Amino acid sequence: MHICVSACVHVCLCACLHVHLHACLHFCVCVCVWADVCLSVEFSVDMAKVLSLMLHAADISHPAKDWPLHYYWTQALMEEFFRQGDKEAELGQPFSLLCDRNTTMIAQSQIGRT
Repeated sequence: MHICVSACVHVCLCACLHVHLHACLHFCVCVCVWADVCLSVEFSVDMAKVLSLMLHAADISHPAKDWPLHYYWTQALMEEFFRQGDKEAELGQPFSLLCDRNTTMIAQSQIGRT
């Protein structure tokens, strides 16, 4: 159970854009190492890293989809953020980034998020 919780936390943290470049670099290094050793030596894949990259790719992939699908996912994501902001306001906490439904401009929030 502890391994599962730890892996879930790690995967979610690695999906954060702040660590995106580091995660991509790490993945590229792993692929290069894998390419060098996969045919001659047994190796183990760091599944948390692979899952992190997969989650991050899924997280940022919707802008590459057709407009109706991208729009749907953007609206769903923003509603999730706004509900978090509503809860933060209810608890008297400051709003997290993009979570204030009264001041967040959805179109502008989509610029430069790659």
